Amino acid sequence: MTVISLSMTPELLDRLDDFIERSGYSSRSEAIRLAIRDAISQFALQRLEKGQVMATVTVQSDRERHEHSANHMTIRHEFDENLLSNTHFHHGRTYCKDV
Repeated sequence: MTVISLSMTPELLDRLDDFIERSGYSSRSEAIRLAIRDAISQFALQRLEKGQVMATVTVQSDRERHEHSANHMTIRHEFDENLLSNTHFHHGRTYCKDV
């Protein structure tokens, strides 16, 4: 790994050390790497939220447990304006799948 230098106030360093001690991280470097990864992920998520995202959700449930079908239907209706399609099929005699 590349080594970098980082400047911070004594107060922030104390807070970082307290965080490391309470959270169980092994070093300052590990905690700072985590914080940087999290900040980059949050930035990427904010950019995605401004655009359109397409995803596929697949749910497999026990064919005999009808409450699962009712839950799926409730969710489908709640997010109807976001759904392009829904396909329901049987996977053997035991499972139902919704895509």
